[in-house]
Amino acid sequence: MKANLRKNSSKLAIALGVLVAISSSSATVAHAQESGVSGRIWAGAVGRYVLSDNTPFSSAGFGTVSLKTNGTTVGFGGDIEFRLNNWFGIDAAAGYSRMNAQFTTSTSAASSASKPFGVLPLMAALNVHLIHSEAVDFWVGPQIAYVMFPDDLSYTTPSGTFTYKPTNVFSMVGFVIGTDVKLGGAWALTGAVRWQNADSDSDDMLTVDPTFVTAGLRVRF
Repeated sequence: MKANLRKNSSKLAIALGVLVAISSSSATVAHAQESGVSGRIWAGAVGRYVLSDNTPFSSAGFGTVSLKTNGTTVGFGGDIEFRLNNWFGIDAAAGYSRMNAQFTTSTSAASSASKPFGVLPLMAALNVHLIHSEAVDFWVGPQIAYVMFPDDLSYTTPSGTFTYKPTNVFSMVGFVIGTDVKLGGAWALTGAVRWQNADSDSDDMLTVDPTFVTAGLRVRF
């Protein structure tokens, strides 16, 4: 399990390094005057980067049960940023992905199955634009989110059907790191990492902490 966490952390570090490298190599001395509203659409990989791991629990008729979000899947979304000045912007974003939840029960060695479930975070961030040049923007910021899990999970086992109902959650712990590489006019290429500390229940039965690593297009209105 620790090896998986280290592997996921390495992937996240590589993604962050790529964003910083793109921004640093593209930056110029001249500073652009930025204000107004921008819109972005993006798509990419969504993974599980947890602060704490799942807690196995007992369920009547199923023995010791474990639910685990595993693997990397595809996600997409968009955001709108209201730029206050060169340094600060208020950003509202929404993303969607279908992650995989693996179910395991101790009542039977064969009772293990994986099913997809939806993850829909509505995010808000205060973007701090550390680089705002004629060629590139690079920003970081704290992020909050209301994360919805619209799908119930059910698994058929020799002991019966196990059902899990996730709970929507409001999370105050998250961040965004992103860059816009300008193409000319109102258009730019955009890339970002968005992470949120959000689990589908308060007992750590299914930890999620969705992380969106995406690329797309930005347009300034």
